[in-house]
Amino acid sequence: MLKLNAKELRTTEPDLEAYSEIPKHEISIIVDNVLDTYNVGSIFRLADAIAVKKVYLCGQTLTPPNSRIKKASINTWQWVNWEYKQTALDAIESIKTSNRTQKL
Repeated sequence: MLKLNAKELRTTEPDLEAYSEIPKHEISIIVDNVLDTYNVGSIFRLADAIAVKKVYLCGQTLTPPNSRIKKASINTWQWVNWEYKQTALDAIESIKTSNRTQKL
């Protein structure tokens, strides 16, 4: 596995083939109304470190591309599967639907 240093992480675009080979844990993170972009960036770093399935950004949470999220996340937002949902309940419903279709 190729490990990148902080500078390489900031400047490297994700390789879709390499990205698809990374095993993901059945963990989803819901970020609801987090107003501090640096906290959002740190959540992306955490999500990348533990290989979560998806991050859901909800409510008033700012979304990438945002320069402060990019800086705080060290560009890991490009490597983490994420989606914006209007509410946390919408995100929960999306997770439930996704789980149902995977079981079929």
